[in-house]
Amino acid sequence: MTEDALGATLFPDYPKIPGWYAREVDGLTDAQLDFADERVEWMKWGVRRQLSHVAFVHFHWLVNQWGKQVFGPDDEMPDFDAEACARRDRRFDEETHWTPDRLLFRMEQGVSLVKLILGRETIQEMRRKELDRVVEPGARYPSGDSVLDFWRVAARINPDIRVDLKNENRFLINLVGMMRQMYFECLIHLYTIQRLKRAQGLEAVVEIPREGYMLLPAFTGAGEDAAG
Repeated sequence: MTEDALGATLFPDYPKIPGWYAREVDGLTDAQLDFADERVEWMKWGVRRQLSHVAFVHFHWLVNQWGKQVFGPDDEMPDFDAEACARRDRRFDEETHWTPDRLLFRMEQGVSLVKLILGRETIQEMRRKELDRVVEPGARYPSGDSVLDFWRVAARINPDIRVDLKNENRFLINLVGMMRQMYFECLIHLYTIQRLKRAQGLEAVVEIPREGYMLLPAFTGAGEDAAG
């Protein structure tokens, strides 16, 4: 694959993501959507919150962080209330985004932004665009997870995320790396939804590609439970 090919050639499965999620959550009751267990790391967010997070990720990164680099004045942008989302832990506001249909609609919007970018930017152009992210050593997400540890793992599995050799807390993420990071997150959160379903005696529906976090036992829980 040459660098002058469109970015879409790198991510042929990305457009399938909303459909995969729709199939996996179809027919779930509110009780099944909200089944969770604060005592178990991967069960802290139920299916509904997993879905909300993955939909949110596309808006947070592409609209909030990359917007000026990838969108122009003629691009039609979906509404996004970053302030309202800030009241949640990396999710949409649950007062306005509660039903699976609403969250799936938001996911469709987010993936549409991905398709817009990948359909007009070459791989070379995407690698020239970069996001500079410096993480404070003690920074943590509201869940308590280390932000620095998260990005160190991301850099390990994603060749388009570089760690600054002079500052190990600084991450340089090009646009290919950002797309890959979001794609990997879509896969692993879909897998977590399947684990949550299996824990309730329900069957998984989608066969998920084994890429990125899907290859790391720490993220899939391989050997920890019947779903791993």
